Amino acid sequence: MNDEEDCNNEISYQSFINALPYSAAILDDKGVIIDVNEKWKEFGRQNNLAMTNNGIGINYIRVAEQAAGEEASGSTEAATGIKEIISGQRDIFTLEFPCHSDEEKRWFAMKVKPLNEGALVLHENITERKIEKLWNKALFKNSNSAIARLDSEHKVLNINNKFAEKFGWSLKNIKGKNLDKVLERKNPESIDKNLTKQVMEGQRVKKEGTRYTNKGEAREFLIKGIPVNLEDDVQGIYAIYDDITEIKEKEEILDSIFSSSLDLYYFIAEPTEDNQDAIIKDISPGALQVFGYDNDKISKKDIIGKPISLFQTSQMAEKNPEMHQAVKNGNTITVKNKMIGPDDNEFTVLSFVSPFKTGDNNKVISVSLNISEVEETRKNLAATLDSIGDAVITTDKDGIINRMNPVAEQLTGYSFKEAQNKPLAEIFNIINANTREKVQNPVDEVLKKEKKIGLANHAVLISRNGQEYHIADSAAPIKDAEEDLMGVVLIFRDISEKYKMREKIAESEKRFQKMLEVIPDMISIQDKDMNIIYSNWKEIADVPEHKRQLHTKCYKTYRGYEEICPDCQAISVLENNQPLQKEIKLSNGGWYDLRAIPIQEDSQGNVELFVEWIRDITEIKEREERIRYISYHDSLTDLYNRNYMEEAIKKIDSRDKLPVGVIMVDINGLKVINEAYGHEKGDEILTKTADILTSSIRNKDILARWAGDEFIILLPQTKEKQTKEVINCIKNKVNETQIEDIPLSFGIGAALKRNRRQNIYEVIHQAEDRVYKDKLTQSRSTKNKLVKSMLSTLGAKSDETKEHSMRMAKYSMQLGEKINLSTDQLNNLTLLATLHDIGKVNIAEEVLNKAEKLTDEEWEKIKEHPEKGYLIASSIEEFAPIAEPILAHHEYWNGDGYPQGLEGEEIPLLARIISIVDAFDVMTNGRPYQKAKTRKEALQEIKDCAGSQFDPKLAAKFVEVIQESDS
Repeated sequence: MNDEEDCNNEISYQSFINALPYSAAILDDKGVIIDVNEKWKEFGRQNNLAMTNNGIGINYIRVAEQAAGEEASGSTEAATGIKEIISGQRDIFTLEFPCHSDEEKRWFAMKVKPLNEGALVLHENITERKIEKLWNKALFKNSNSAIARLDSEHKVLNINNKFAEKFGWSLKNIKGKNLDKVLERKNPESIDKNLTKQVMEGQRVKKEGTRYTNKGEAREFLIKGIPVNLEDDVQGIYAIYDDITEIKEKEEILDSIFSSSLDLYYFIAEPTEDNQDAIIKDISPGALQVFGYDNDKISKKDIIGKPISLFQTSQMAEKNPEMHQAVKNGNTITVKNKMIGPDDNEFTVLSFVSPFKTGDNNKVISVSLNISEVEETRKNLAATLDSIGDAVITTDKDGIINRMNPVAEQLTGYSFKEAQNKPLAEIFNIINANTREKVQNPVDEVLKKEKKIGLANHAVLISRNGQEYHIADSAAPIKDAEEDLMGVVLIFRDISEKYKMREKIAESEKRFQKMLEVIPDMISIQDKDMNIIYSNWKEIADVPEHKRQLHTKCYKTYRGYEEICPDCQAISVLENNQPLQKEIKLSNGGWYDLRAIPIQEDSQGNVELFVEWIRDITEIKEREERIRYISYHDSLTDLYNRNYMEEAIKKIDSRDKLPVGVIMVDINGLKVINEAYGHEKGDEILTKTADILTSSIRNKDILARWAGDEFIILLPQTKEKQTKEVINCIKNKVNETQIEDIPLSFGIGAALKRNRRQNIYEVIHQAEDRVYKDKLTQSRSTKNKLVKSMLSTLGAKSDETKEHSMRMAKYSMQLGEKINLSTDQLNNLTLLATLHDIGKVNIAEEVLNKAEKLTDEEWEKIKEHPEKGYLIASSIEEFAPIAEPILAHHEYWNGDGYPQGLEGEEIPLLARIISIVDAFDVMTNGRPYQKAKTRKEALQEIKDCAGSQFDPKLAAKFVEVIQESDS
């Protein structure tokens, strides 16, 4: 074949596969794809298959063999089939397979045919056919049920012919519409939306309900919902509707038949000896009316004694012997035949003829019903009775069964033939569901009381096979025209599902009642006239027990008013049909939260019931107020805090407030006071400061705690002179104030905003700068006063006297000079001698002066004083050089000291010196817990402790110093 032929052949193949309605690929004799059409490429895109893996040049057999996963369940079969086509072992190969995506489920049919030495592979999308097949399987064409297939959103996909016939809708008109809206257009809110959810979860549901045709006709249906399952995945719903309108109507008709003597009429007759006829002994008023004898000329007495054949057609009269013989044998028979009216007009009746006795005379009762009209529409009364949903049994006056419909046969387990002429008690076995005790036969009670009764709740009928049914029934007497009892008709129905549902509802109501009773809030359900339907009598509705009356006006019961409360809020719910929520403040200062919500409407959309929910929120409101107060106030001083002041600055920064004075106040030495005396004393200083500032400002001024030890005062409409007056007042009160020998000192700065162009925060910053300068001026004086105060306090409650400090300074200077310390070191050593025990200032006097052994807790308190002294010295610039020696002055040369466990030369030199000097002075002057030693004894102990407690070289030098001074 030349190139031109190859080209023509390629064009021919391409045209051929492009013309195919399916995705197509041509394989060579090895299974390699040599050509594909556009539909094949589209197939690949739909299934995320790249042409690099599934296009020209790819071995398709290998692709099939390597496929895995759920969608590749037939891959091996496909590969084998293609090989057999290529090898000539078969002429055609077909396979159906799923090829699902994340968005939808799809199915394809593969067809493979030989082509030259290779094969032609076709893929046909058969998803619609697959789904339709499943649909048609359920939607059988001859079904008497109206069926619609719906998607997961309850929209119509398809309907059968019966649906179109029953509802008058074509598929074209309703396809894609929500079925509930189509069939419930009269009352769309009545739809039970939960049913669709249940079906979509895979459940089958069944219920009765009203639906409307396209002409608006309401009909009753038994509705079933069945899930459409495609490979265990619910794709939609089969909605099945069986019309039970006529059955419902039959129930009403039957009730009317058995309760009205004008429609249900009867003859009482006595058969002749030859059974050819029967003499009428009695006739009901209804029969007289039907046969036209209820007038002034002919009365009941004119009929009694006449043969019954007067009212019968000849065909019916011919059946009398057979009928009478059957009755004579004790049977109750049903006869449908033609009878003759007063104008010789014929009409159809359904008669129940039963034997009974009066004395020794055998008689029959013929209970008849004119079914002419029913005959035209229902065919006959028997069919009516047999098609209704209720079970019917009739008995004679002795309780012997003489009629039984199929539903009764089904529920009792006895056929009418088996039950006929037997006492009802043998067939109708009923017990109480709760006690399991036998219930009195209702027919016996009717025969005794001669009036209609209903069976008590919780009745259970035990069928012949032992199956139990919860039933509801009623039994009524059958009487003749003279009101003589002739028998009983018993009507009952299976309410097992309804009983279970009712039990669940009752249990739910109990739980609801208990739940509402424990709710502390008042809950009241009221109707549109504001009558109380339910109340838990709580909170504001906590009325006395004797006044708790339902179905009374809420305003009378709850408030004692004769008219609707003038402040009634709930009335708007009735007027607007909108929920209400409102917080209301009471005259006594309390609060309550009122919520009124409509819960039931009539057909016009007016509120029929609403619930009123009232909760006492006084405590919540008070808590909110407290939180609001806390958010704007300082918890320690009760002054406004910075949050509030930021808001106040925004409000006060306006033209009408100018000029605005700003005063900043900072407590001097608060950090030192906190370290020395503890934060409780510091808090006391802050509180006292707040009192001083509060008493120094005017009512219109705003005072706040700005930071830890800083306070700010805003003075609206205040000139410089007035600002200075406030500052002077503050200073005077500070000079007069001292807290337990602790001198109080403030750094104060002020600034003034005179015009709108000035930024208020720049003015505040200016005041802060002036505070800082004021603090620098006072700093040394303030801190010296604090230190003197601390030393004075310490000396007053311990042995840290001025004389002790002087002796310490003397010994320290002597030793310092002995070891050639510099002038600065000697000055620091003298300061250290004075302040080394400053950390004891906050230790209780009874601990410092305790003669007996300290407790563990007391000793731990004593051991804290080096750290306390360190913090105090560190916070004062002039004392900072001796902070480290204060911290280490109780460290031991061998590392057994405290608080850091330093050893040797790790201990600062000045600390090692003061450790020796302090020990010598304490030993030679004594303490409450230790008698004084002689200088010789003290020096000996210094020698003994050298190398352990004391630096051995310094200890030796100190001994020399003391010995030299004593010589």
